[in-house]
Amino acid sequence: MKREWKQILCITGFMLIGALLGYVVASEQYAILANPEFLSSLAEHNLQIPEPFTYLHAILGFSFLFAGIPTGVIIYCYFADKYLKASTPKVAIAIFTFPIYVIIGVICALPILIYKMFVLMR
Repeated sequence: MKREWKQILCITGFMLIGALLGYVVASEQYAILANPEFLSSLAEHNLQIPEPFTYLHAILGFSFLFAGIPTGVIIYCYFADKYLKASTPKVAIAIFTFPIYVIIGVICALPILIYKMFVLMR
């Protein structure tokens, strides 16, 4: 299997896991906010009732968040192979820069997925 196929399947797999978790979080939040005991305890302590996530926002948010993990690893591996020569600094740098690459991966998940599909079509 080509490397692009593995990367596409990995990103879409993480997106599906994130979408499932987003659905679970949104439905769980709706169930908690439907509980009158919970609402009365919030009112008892003078707390505001939180606005629940919509299903669409929760699913999209979690799917892109989880798709950012493999996308960030793909981006890091590309730059590490291109600019770093020794293996020891690669691991040390990866540990410290992992959150940065995940944030970049969240932003770039969909464009990289489209680019990889375009590369496979050619």
